[in-house]
Amino acid sequence: MNESKYLSATQKLFWIGEGCRSFELLKKDIELLYQCIREIPELQFIIHSPVIKVSEKTRLFNEMFRSSFDPLTLKFISLVLKHAGRIPGRISRYFLDLMRTEQGVKPAEIVTAVPLDESLRQSI
Repeated sequence: MNESKYLSATQKLFWIGEGCRSFELLKKDIELLYQCIREIPELQFIIHSPVIKVSEKTRLFNEMFRSSFDPLTLKFISLVLKHAGRIPGRISRYFLDLMRTEQGVKPAEIVTAVPLDESLRQSI
């Protein structure tokens, strides 16, 4: 799947989600999914393993996230795994980028002489 297809799939999810009353839930689900994919090595292994069948990956994702995710998010993950294989992390990132753009949020980088503590980060 090339970059334009990632973006197309992400835009479709965004537009579908935007029309739903559970858009905020979808946003939270995608944020959690993206964070989990980045931080859990076992999840990365599942996604990238050519040995694990798509049906098994889908089953594992459903088991892991069924109690936390909205059914729309689970369906999206299933479709991504079926059609795009190893890239739910990339599509999740695109989705979050679209949300930030829609909300007018611009990325910024802060350079300091000492590390910022969590409370200061949150206040910024």
